[in-house]
Amino acid sequence: MKMGAKLGVILVTLTVCAGAFAAPQPDPVRSADAIPNKAKPPSTDLIFNRKLASTSISLSSDVLPISSGLVAIDSPLTFNCPKGGCTLTADVHVQMGENTKAGNLLGVCAELDGSIMPPGCPNIATIPTDETFVGGSFAFAQSGVTAGTHTIQGFVDTTDGATRAYYNITYRLYTP
Repeated sequence: MKMGAKLGVILVTLTVCAGAFAAPQPDPVRSADAIPNKAKPPSTDLIFNRKLASTSISLSSDVLPISSGLVAIDSPLTFNCPKGGCTLTADVHVQMGENTKAGNLLGVCAELDGSIMPPGCPNIATIPTDETFVGGSFAFAQSGVTAGTHTIQGFVDTTDGATRAYYNITYRLYTP
């Protein structure tokens, strides 16, 4: 066999071997829906090209006993959403303590125009029973808010009540 023929056989062999060990390429025609037992990516709402129009901060360090259930943390904040709609966020941070019942859950919420903002009122902590305080926080966002006057307010939700101490809520208004 001549040198050129040997080189050709070696190149063909290397090409076949490389193809056998190459990672399989995804079929661009098949979607995640067509592949059984394959997890679909979570849906994500991305909000682009918004300008921060205003920031408001509600805070206090007073210590106040509160009842069980949904209780307002601060006073309602009124804002105006301009023509074209807006997006609103609420970062709710709160300390709760001086609890007497084991398993007393702490949740936080934000209400926009009297309706709880997504994702609801998640439980973020269990309030300690040893006369100490626990801090917790959660961020809420609502897009597609229509033009006009609206109110927003922060809330805590406890199983058995407790004492609310320091809180800090940052509200942000974004416009197109």
